[in-house]
Amino acid sequence: MYTFTGLRPDSYTIKVEAKGFQPAERKQIVLQVSQQTTIDFSLKPPGVLATIEVTTAPPLLDTESAAIGTDITNEYVRDIPLYNRSMFGLAFLAVV
Repeated sequence: MYTFTGLRPDSYTIKVEAKGFQPAERKQIVLQVSQQTTIDFSLKPPGVLATIEVTTAPPLLDTESAAIGTDITNEYVRDIPLYNRSMFGLAFLAVV
């Protein structure tokens, strides 16, 4: 409880702040000559602050088709280092 004495008759704005709470403010509090008044404040905890970031990226999988496939050119087959030049090794590389 706070008591303010010697205030002139006027219109006042009172703001209350406390660590860990949202500030509260009352405007247009009119004091008359020799008036005593009580002003109650209810402080509320701060609201939850959440940041959500949405980004778009191309999908890693083709969700429209169940087919698995890769185009392999003759140059690719010729230049890739395949063990014993086996086509099975080429098939395993396409899966990875």
